Amino acid sequence: MNLLTVDEKAAMTGPYLVQVGLSKDKLDEVIRAAADRIKIAGDILDYANFFVPGSQVVYDEAAFDKRIRTPEEAPALLRKFAEALQELAAFDATSIEKSLQQFVESEGIRHAQIVHALRVAVTGKTVGFGLFEGLEILGKTESILRIGLALARLESR
Repeated sequence: MNLLTVDEKAAMTGPYLVQVGLSKDKLDEVIRAAADRIKIAGDILDYANFFVPGSQVVYDEAAFDKRIRTPEEAPALLRKFAEALQELAAFDATSIEKSLQQFVESEGIRHAQIVHALRVAVTGKTVGFGLFEGLEILGKTESILRIGLALARLESR
């Protein structure tokens, strides 16, 4: 797989998405971001949450509990960071990373206090390719929506 072009990988992985009823929108971007994490074509399904609307994100329950439900500061930090994301003029990985760094400094918190909760809120998982690249792929509106949906999910339980 590492020797294939993005187009060749898309041709191989796309049918897996179609087979399970997922959209192929953003396929090229996910393939680029996942890079060598896609070892076989079916590995694209590890990134299924990038191909569904936020309301259909499947959460790893243990991750949700550990990263969003349990740390009492996580919900408030996610709300505040969603506001910071809203203010970004450019929504690319570099700008998002810079915004997160400024947020961490202004809140006087450790990076880990927000980054893990943020990843789970937007992707449903604790692992994956770069968080900032993932947010860029999802886009500003979808990223902020997913944070809000994760917080609503927390409040409904």
